[in-house]
Amino acid sequence: MIEVVKESIFDYNPGDYTWNKYLLLVDPINCNLNVMGKGLALEFKKRYPKEFKKENLKDTDVGIGNVNMINVKGEPGVNIILFPTKIHWSNPSKYWYISASLASLRAYIQDWAWSTERSAEEELSFTIRMPKVGCGLGGLDFKEVYEMIKVIFNEDFCWMLNVTVKVCDV
Repeated sequence: MIEVVKESIFDYNPGDYTWNKYLLLVDPINCNLNVMGKGLALEFKKRYPKEFKKENLKDTDVGIGNVNMINVKGEPGVNIILFPTKIHWSNPSKYWYISASLASLRAYIQDWAWSTERSAEEELSFTIRMPKVGCGLGGLDFKEVYEMIKVIFNEDFCWMLNVTVKVCDV
């Protein structure tokens, strides 16, 4: 299920998430993790300073179409998805960057769901809270980006893996 909500990406209750009920917070970044000086990337860095220490990011491989995950310390089930929307902070986003990163996120969730050991009764669920990726400082049109989100996170995929996507008005 995909919905556009008029709330902040950070409006969630960490107690609602556990080892089998995951929250994925999408952090739109450029491909240089040393530069997070504006927009939501800066907000994530301020809200989660432990997770964004340089030594925690040194082995992180980030590039267009290659998302990565950071576990939020002290909040089981809550994770930050590093979601590349542009190559350099001063350049605009491109639609193919967003499409490639959305496809990478979908594959990441699919691999995670299928590789997690659990009994038949234990069901996984994923809630993705994302901003209008590429549409703020990246300059893209949300109508086009939203169509990409709907295609990549289609109804069958969301139903099969128990995924809810919330696109937030930051």
